[in-house]
Amino acid sequence: MNLWVSTSDPQLTFINHDIAAKKIVELAQYYAELGVEAPPVPQVVPKNFKAQCYAAINAGAPVLSFVYGIPPAEIVAECRRKSVRTIATATTPEEAIELERAGIDLIVASGLRRRRPPRILPSLTCAIAHGEWLAHSSPG
Repeated sequence: MNLWVSTSDPQLTFINHDIAAKKIVELAQYYAELGVEAPPVPQVVPKNFKAQCYAAINAGAPVLSFVYGIPPAEIVAECRRKSVRTIATATTPEEAIELERAGIDLIVASGLRRRRPPRILPSLTCAIAHGEWLAHSSPG
């Protein structure tokens, strides 16, 4: 199960049907200029990240992966308690270090924008090189 860590956009919880409708009206001139119909007002349902995590854990998911953020400590602890393996993507070496500190089982380097390889944690390199990602545990 792959989950988007939604802690980066707390304002999303304040968007409702009326706000979405107002924004579509504000963009009406651009739709007209492009000769396209305005979209219907979307159903705005904020995501409850913790509820999604607990639902996946309680459903027996063997692995949870996280993108775009570091899951809260209570989620990582619950995964450990229920023997759920954790995977997360890191877009920078600093994020990889924070994910390792958080206790994530496997960290995947993502968003490579350079020609040379990024600085990756040795434990990650070893885990990928030997294909032991599910057997690997972070040091510490």
